[in-house]
Amino acid sequence: RLFVFRMSSSLSLDEWAVLLSQTLEPNTEVVTRAVARLDTAVGHPSSVAALLTVIKAHPRVEIKHSASLMIRKRLMGHWIKLDMPLQEDIKNSMVAIVAATETPSPLRRACQDVLITVARLTVPFHQWPELLPIVLQWSQSPNPDVRESAFATFAKLAEHIGDILRPQFAMLQAIIIRGLTDESPKVRMASLKTLSPLIGWLSTPDEINLFAAMIPQIIEVLRYCVTQELEEEVVSAFEEFDRMLEAPVGVISKCLPNIVAFALDVGGAPSLPLTLRQATLAFVANVAATRPKAIVKNNFMERILQVLFPMAAEPPGEDDERGDPDLSDGQLFATQLIDSLGVSLPTSKFFPLVMQKVAQYAVSHNHLERKAAIATLTVIAEGCAELMKDHLDKVLPYVLTGIADPQRSVREASCIAIGQFADQLQPDIAEHSEQILPYIFRALNDPAEQVVSKACYSLEAYVQLMDVEAFAPFLDQVITRIVHIMQSGSLLAQELAISAVAASATSAGPLFAPYFPAIHTMMLAAMQSEARDHMLIRARAVECEGIMATAVGSAAFAPCVRDLMAAAVKGLEIGHSELNEHTYGCFAHLAEVFGEHFAEFLPVIVPKILSSCNTNDGIVEHPSASSVAHSEGLAVKGEEEDDEATQNLSIRTSFLDEKSAAVMALGQLALFTKKAFLPYVTESVQMLRLLVKYFHEDVRAASVLSLAYFAISIDDAHPRAQPWKKGDFSPLMAETRLYLDTIMPDFVIKVLERDESKEACISSCDAIGNLCKTMGPVAIQPYMGKIGPALLKLLQQKAECQVTHDSDDDEGDEDEEGDEDQELELFDSVTDCLIEIAIVFGPSFAPYFDAVLPSLIRYTRLSNHHSYRSVAIGALAEFVGAMALTLSTAHVSKLYPLATKAMTDEDSTMQRAGAYLLGLLMSYGPPDQMASLYQPALSALHPLLNTEQEDLVLDNACSTVCKMILVGYKALPVSTILPILLPLLPLRDFEENEPVYHALLLLLRPEHLATFGSHLPGIISVLLRALVQPQMKQQLQDHITLALRTLFHQYASQMEQLLQILSQEEKD
Repeated sequence: RLFVFRMSSSLSLDEWAVLLSQTLEPNTEVVTRAVARLDTAVGHPSSVAALLTVIKAHPRVEIKHSASLMIRKRLMGHWIKLDMPLQEDIKNSMVAIVAATETPSPLRRACQDVLITVARLTVPFHQWPELLPIVLQWSQSPNPDVRESAFATFAKLAEHIGDILRPQFAMLQAIIIRGLTDESPKVRMASLKTLSPLIGWLSTPDEINLFAAMIPQIIEVLRYCVTQELEEEVVSAFEEFDRMLEAPVGVISKCLPNIVAFALDVGGAPSLPLTLRQATLAFVANVAATRPKAIVKNNFMERILQVLFPMAAEPPGEDDERGDPDLSDGQLFATQLIDSLGVSLPTSKFFPLVMQKVAQYAVSHNHLERKAAIATLTVIAEGCAELMKDHLDKVLPYVLTGIADPQRSVREASCIAIGQFADQLQPDIAEHSEQILPYIFRALNDPAEQVVSKACYSLEAYVQLMDVEAFAPFLDQVITRIVHIMQSGSLLAQELAISAVAASATSAGPLFAPYFPAIHTMMLAAMQSEARDHMLIRARAVECEGIMATAVGSAAFAPCVRDLMAAAVKGLEIGHSELNEHTYGCFAHLAEVFGEHFAEFLPVIVPKILSSCNTNDGIVEHPSASSVAHSEGLAVKGEEEDDEATQNLSIRTSFLDEKSAAVMALGQLALFTKKAFLPYVTESVQMLRLLVKYFHEDVRAASVLSLAYFAISIDDAHPRAQPWKKGDFSPLMAETRLYLDTIMPDFVIKVLERDESKEACISSCDAIGNLCKTMGPVAIQPYMGKIGPALLKLLQQKAECQVTHDSDDDEGDEDEEGDEDQELELFDSVTDCLIEIAIVFGPSFAPYFDAVLPSLIRYTRLSNHHSYRSVAIGALAEFVGAMALTLSTAHVSKLYPLATKAMTDEDSTMQRAGAYLLGLLMSYGPPDQMASLYQPALSALHPLLNTEQEDLVLDNACSTVCKMILVGYKALPVSTILPILLPLLPLRDFEENEPVYHALLLLLRPEHLATFGSHLPGIISVLLRALVQPQMKQQLQDHITLALRTLFHQYASQMEQLLQILSQEEKD
């Protein structure tokens, strides 16, 4: 002991009692004043003695309770300053209060917490050896409240000082087993809750087996609880099981099959309360997510589906307040679980079992079962996407038949399924347009408004996938029907119909022009309405105008722009967040279409956009007395308390969306109007320098991107003498460099290094990439000392946004799936950013290539999802092509196996990426080393050279063969290759066609005709068809034309014979 305080408290006992009493008053001002005085008083160690006296002597229980809470909060800091008699008094008093039969439960719990705090301060130092025997004695008390306190105390002790309890584990096991069979439900639950904290301290096999032996008894207790309808106990038990799943030791592993079986028994009993069934089935889903092999090994998948499919078809119960006879909480929960299982379990085993149940339910006489079949297909489209793509011929008939179902809810579900398929099953689903669109048209004509609304959604989602050629035959029918819905449908149907028009304009492009005048008139009329219930329609209308402008172009839209802008600006005066958001998006589209000609509107719209950037109207503070004093005690700052001000905030999502859209609009206006935006840059930068530190990630993300766009405006206003080119590091003008020096280190790069949001980091990567594309390598070259390491850290998944941060709530696991998606998006953005840097740096990128190579190679491991692997291999290929340097043998030795292995992968994107990388290795690898790899490379490519392959895979494989011919035709069996290659040409991807045509032109040189003359008809046929390709570059077209003319001039008679076997189109 260093020193002891014996000073008396600055407050008398009566004053303590009065102040504590005032904290319980309903008057917030009285509470605040009392707390202010107490906050000062409890800072002194002598306050502990005064509060202890209040606890022991005051007649009011609630005052005792508040005093107990205050002691607990301050005891950690004051304990060492208290004299020994006072310390002993605290121990004895807390023990006595907890053990007393007459102690009210809230006071017992509060004093129990004080006791545990004292235990944390003393037991590790062997200063309270009597405590454990005391708590053991409590566990045998005739009072169930005291027995409950015993187990609660064990649990807390185990949580904080479990290592000290390890010698007593055998004794604790016996006590816990007794507690699990206690006659009191709350004692049983308290004993159950001791398991999770104790498990964290288990290490030896004997200790693990000791506690694993209790699991069967726990299950038996829970079976009894189910029969007695003790719902809370069962739910709490499964929460404990969930925690055991997360434990580093395998306590639960041996008994997992029994627990899962019991959970399915409960979950599959429709007579039991839904909340109880949900708790047990959620545990099953957690097992599937964390230990999928246990589900597969024990053959639980089919059993799980036998439980979930009936649940997905359950009608609403009496307590269901949705008011929809075809929708229940059970249905929603079951489909959510099936969705989760589709992501977690091996799809090769899960998907066939699901399809068996779908086949059974889809033809049921019960329409809820038919609906469940469709809903299941909808939710598994994410996790089982690849297999569903392969089996669309089996999947689609169920959904299309559902659109024609006599029951409205089944038709609705089927329309939703099409929309989800469009999102998840790209690009394969787009190939079925002739099959799908007629059914969507049928749904658009459905007598039920709900179905029409869902059909508009499915149409919007689906047509966005279609290219102009595929969509053109349906365009007139689509527009005709949607116009009718916009004129006569419900408000929701009108809103969704306008979105479908916008999607149609995007897909149709210039072909939308004939429909534009009439649609524009309708949109302009919708933008005049000031009725509150029409605001979302008005918002969609202004959004649609911007998209139509992009589709039809500036010439067609120019006569309408002033009327549109007048209506759009007037709409901003209404103060509706969604309307403002879509209006700013429209401005960005118009700026893109009209470029600097849009500048005339900047003086009007920029101040309004800045106003939205600056407003906090969507944030409301709700001060509450409960934030000062509540049932858990006073908000007194202490060593364990958060120092932040206590207040409640409510934030409208629409407000954040508006603010993000406003910030993004500023950047896009700068990007497209260029130097015309210069007068607004200073004020905009001042605003965004604040918002790049905003509390919400969407606003920060938009801010960092827009700050980069402003640089483009400044660069355009201060142009360099010569346009930049690849590898050109000549300096920027002083004004541009000064601005970049301001924003790059302190904002753009700092976000990469320190921001906890993946979305913000994605925007920072996009910002750097955009600067490279528009301003060249010199824009970022001075900052590569920080950019390079920051991007490398992101690749290594060690950046701040990739580190798990502690949360104050227990909801951290709910967004894991979304976080995985965002991690992939981040990886994509980082590699795209590096690719843009490589493209503009050229050969100067070589040091950075060597730095990121090991990290990218790690992403190609089979343990990673194919999405990561394909992006990594594609990025490596892009780096090789961008540097255009001869690679070292070490580089080839690392990259060649990656390429050939990817080409044998089951996933087509992997095959495509592997073939692309191989082609670039052939172009830039050391010639001697590559020559030794020609034969194995051809063997690896051969399986990809057939018409059964996907077009993009086939194109890359053919292009790689031709790249090999260009650099090594003398060492290749070209005469053997050409009969396989020529029937596959020309390719669909024109970028890959270029090396093909150059290789064929090489073979047409006079010195090669004797060798390859027998293949001349095939070669010429390919080149003739190439001449009519619209994407053909003029220079390459001239080379082909010259080569063919030379052949026809020099070998007239032979060419005349060749003409006889060409098609008429080729002759022409």
